[in-house]
Amino acid sequence: FNMTNNSFLHPIFSKAVYTKALDIDVNKLLTVAKKEKYQVAGYWDSVSNHALASINNTILDKKELSKIKKEIMKEIHFYAHNIMKYKNNFEMTKSWFTKTSTDQVSDYHKHNNSMLSAVLYLKTDDDTGKISFIDHYSNLFQLEVHEHNMWNSTSYTFKPEDGLLLIFKSDTFHKVLKHKSKNDRYSLAMNFIPVGPIGKTTSDSFVNIVKIKNDR
Repeated sequence: FNMTNNSFLHPIFSKAVYTKALDIDVNKLLTVAKKEKYQVAGYWDSVSNHALASINNTILDKKELSKIKKEIMKEIHFYAHNIMKYKNNFEMTKSWFTKTSTDQVSDYHKHNNSMLSAVLYLKTDDDTGKISFIDHYSNLFQLEVHEHNMWNSTSYTFKPEDGLLLIFKSDTFHKVLKHKSKNDRYSLAMNFIPVGPIGKTTSDSFVNIVKIKNDR
């Protein structure tokens, strides 16, 4: 960003959140979501009115959802190849539904054993709980600002809409804000890891991930 003739601001180490309104049948996913069994999401959460996650965490392995999975993977590879410029392809490791009822929330969390994560919203309205992202690492001093911008903000929120897909780095802390609607909020969450050679072949940390196998 060019500020003056000889001064610049450089957005280094940024977190790229990609959004895309998908032209898919979310009602098909919603029908499946309402038939699933749910449990409290997370393990060490501090809130008692926590949102729920489906017990089945390989939802998109269902044959009837293969076309929807293909559309999502197309966006994942667009993000990876066209935005992040990665050479590797990515494979989905987990996919699960979330269900949030009135006044439910979640704690800030990140997704372990994953590099990219995504969420697709299936049922929302004007009072649906938003998703909030926070930067835990840059908030060393809690200074007040006279105007928030991309340089000084430590949190961002996105308003869910039916069919909206969000893709982000898995180490980005995020949470569901309080869901004020009387209608349940449904979404589909997903994790992805890179496959193929990773690192220099001469390095002791080199790996070659060939295939993802989901244990059920």
